Amino acid sequence: MVLHDKKSCFIHIPKCGGISVTRSWLAQQDKKVPFQHRNWQGGLHAEFIREGVNKGAVFNNIHATYDQLALQYPDYKYYTVIRNPLTRWESLYKHNCDEGFIVDWDIITWTRKAISSIENGAYFGTIQNLDLFEKSLVRMGSYHVMYLPAWVYYREPEVKVHKLENQTIWKELGLMKNIHHASQTQLAGYNTERVLDLIYDYYKKDFERWQMTE
Repeated sequence: MVLHDKKSCFIHIPKCGGISVTRSWLAQQDKKVPFQHRNWQGGLHAEFIREGVNKGAVFNNIHATYDQLALQYPDYKYYTVIRNPLTRWESLYKHNCDEGFIVDWDIITWTRKAISSIENGAYFGTIQNLDLFEKSLVRMGSYHVMYLPAWVYYREPEVKVHKLENQTIWKELGLMKNIHHASQTQLAGYNTERVLDLIYDYYKKDFERWQMTE
């Protein structure tokens, strides 16, 4: 998200609270058209929807990395939010359930299938309902970016990193706190150690960075 009025960019890492930040910023703007979000499509451009249920809306690309944005805005300040990689993974699972991409897999079944697929350079193994998923790709964009480790989105010290759990990004960006973006899916109790064991190697750098005190 590019905040030209503040000469700043917010690096929106998937499932790290970025939608709440975006909504808070949009609420302060005088927007004439509704915005819809989709994953990065290879540029900063947006597309105006001319027909269908989203007619009149603008799809703008989100989840850009620091490297992608800094080419256009080298003199801007950069910020991002990270979170506990385990709760981020839980959020990814709930997001897939909300979208209908998971039908009846529990989180351990999904994790086992998903991480095996991701570690082999693919992400279709994260999806159970492939027919629905295929129909949804136009509005979602490049879905694989949802699973990328957080560390690939930013560099330090070029990007100032906040933790979702600390809720410090609001003051940093001068925004009203807005944490109303929540999943419809309720996650049942599960063996967290099993899931941690499955995802730790892939997200190792994220776990190490999140555990740092600064």
